[in-house]
Amino acid sequence: MSKVISPYALCYEALRLIELHSSDEMTTEEERQIILLLNKSECYPNMSTYQLSLARKKLAEYYMAHGITGSALDQYQIALTDNPRLPVKKIVKSLSSIPVCDRIYSVDANIAGEPNCDHILFFDPKANVHLRAQSVTDYRNAEFFGMTVEEYRNWLTNTYDSAIKQLQQEAAEEDAIYDPEFDEYVEKQLDLLGEDCRKSFYDSVKLRELESEYEPNIWSYKKWAKQTLDCFWDSKRAADRHAEQLSKASGMDFSNMSLSAARAADLTQTEMLFLQYLHHKKTSLDGIAGYWTHEYHMDYEHVIPKFFSLGFLGYADLEYTLKKCTIAEMTALLPKEDTLVKRKKPELIQFLLSRDDLPSLDAYKKLYFEVTPAGKSYLSGQEYPNKDVSFRY
Repeated sequence: MSKVISPYALCYEALRLIELHSSDEMTTEEERQIILLLNKSECYPNMSTYQLSLARKKLAEYYMAHGITGSALDQYQIALTDNPRLPVKKIVKSLSSIPVCDRIYSVDANIAGEPNCDHILFFDPKANVHLRAQSVTDYRNAEFFGMTVEEYRNWLTNTYDSAIKQLQQEAAEEDAIYDPEFDEYVEKQLDLLGEDCRKSFYDSVKLRELESEYEPNIWSYKKWAKQTLDCFWDSKRAADRHAEQLSKASGMDFSNMSLSAARAADLTQTEMLFLQYLHHKKTSLDGIAGYWTHEYHMDYEHVIPKFFSLGFLGYADLEYTLKKCTIAEMTALLPKEDTLVKRKKPELIQFLLSRDDLPSLDAYKKLYFEVTPAGKSYLSGQEYPNKDVSFRY
């Protein structure tokens, strides 16, 4: 089997070298090695740009600490290319204001070449402990145990391999015992869960059997089946709870909602995020993410009316709704005599807007939520987690 080096291992090695010189200066050769490692890691199409941006930022911080302003700017700019949300825009602006002739540079950030990979472990998909062993933490752990890094890595690998072999042996021994009562238990559970879960379960059984041809299972069938069925039940209970919550608030008309006790100051940070999220979502609440129920425990039946009573949430106008429709859907809204004239979508939208008294349009006037100008103004003045990250107007 051909061996390859993981791009994450390259990135971790670069971080290790930077970490080693957090309080002193590195040599030009060490600096060159770090840049070559990062540049090579960046060549892998599946490498995390987020991880790379953090490594670039760390190198830029080293340059800043040693007054190497030009190289710091280069690394910050590359980091921003990888991750535009990296919070370094102010310092980039400050460094950019330094005249070019006054900036201090070191090794070229765009140098090409191969880094020295002699001390980097090859990545073996069957022993992903090798990937974990590249982290900077392992160097600290080796020091804690009084080992060299190589000794620590060997110990970690041997411990991992020994544990895997023990689990595989125990699984094989348990699988050798046929248990018809357990098979009956599985069938009863799948009957209760439904056909979708049954199909998914047996598809997973086939996949498990295929994988066992390459490497023995570390779980017996019985343990695996119990865990899988438990996951199905957890998923079903979560889905049912989410559907129940949504059913109480979906399709309600909040036009004349008035809650005198509601105040903007009463909104929690989670409610602010949910208000932001609701912009241009369907009033039927179709497609509302399950995490609002499972993680945030959002009470749709009471929270949405609160948004309306505060004037922060309303209904999107008819024009917005029609733009979301197909020509066929809009044509179906017309009286029969008006369908004889062929119109392009923009013309059809304008024609329907001119006939907004048509009964067929009533259902389309409250099809989507929309955060009002007052709501947008309120949210812009607040601070809450994930603001303008998970959603934008």
